[in-house]
Amino acid sequence: SIDVMLENAKKYLKDNFFKDDYVESTDGYSSSNIVDAKVKSVFLKRNGNDNRFRTTASKNKGIEQEKARIVKLCENVEFMQAFIDNPKNSDAIIRYTKHSQNYEFTKENLPNNYQKWMQNEIDQGRGDDVYAINLGKLMGGRNITNFVQYKLDDVSSDIVIMAFEFTSYQPHLQYESLSFICSTIKICTGVE
Repeated sequence: SIDVMLENAKKYLKDNFFKDDYVESTDGYSSSNIVDAKVKSVFLKRNGNDNRFRTTASKNKGIEQEKARIVKLCENVEFMQAFIDNPKNSDAIIRYTKHSQNYEFTKENLPNNYQKWMQNEIDQGRGDDVYAINLGKLMGGRNITNFVQYKLDDVSSDIVIMAFEFTSYQPHLQYESLSFICSTIKICTGVE
C-alpha cells in the first residue's frame, strides 16, 4: 500500500541519512535533516565494488547523485503525506483493509474467519490503508485521459495508481516509485 511505502520511506530516511538527534514531530522530513557523511557511507557501502565508481572523481559524482536522490525522497515524503492528509483529496484516495472484500463476499453464505482476520488487520494498525490514488478524480492539471486510453473513444476516468512493497528486494531503490506517484499527482493537479 502507499501507506506502507510512505512509512518505510520515512524509516529509511531516519535510519540511514538523518541526524542522530532527529525528532519527527519537530523536524519533519526536510532535507535539512540529512547528514552528508551518512549519505557517503551508505553510498560507498552499497556501491563500493561497483566498477562505475572506481576513481575518486566518479565516487564523488556518485555521492553527489545519491544526495540528490535522498533530497528528492525527502520532498516526495513530505508531498505525499500532505496529499494524503488534505481532506480535499479524500475522493481520490482509495482505502482498503486486507480481507474486507473476502468477508463481504462470504459473510452471508459461508462460515469463515475473514471477519476475525480483518479485525486483526485493524487492531495491528493496518486497517483503512491508502492502497491507491484514483487519478481520474484529481483536478486542476492535465486529465489522466490525456495519457491513458484503451480505445480512441474510451474515457479512462478511473485509472488508479498503486504501490507495492519491495523492501526485501530493493531496499534502496524501491522509493523511486514514490517519486513517480508524486510526479503523476503533480501533473494531474497542476502542482508543479
